[in-house]
Amino acid sequence: LRAVRDLGAVGRRAGLDLADCKTILFAAPWLASLSGRVAEAVHRWERRSRIVPGSLLVATFVKR
Repeated sequence: LRAVRDLGAVGRRAGLDLADCKTILFAAPWLASLSGRVAEAVHRWERRSRIVPGSLLVATFVKR
């Protein structure tokens, strides 16, 4: 799955409604346990950078 639209369609077929969807980048979530300020700075860098190795698309669904 590569897009919110695709993930939402999978949820709808399973009888769920998409409530929220966001992207979590590579390093910032892991750094948050050490320092929130450092994690925020890394998050801003990751959003601007083209070399980040990957990200996760995280969706929250609600049951119909």
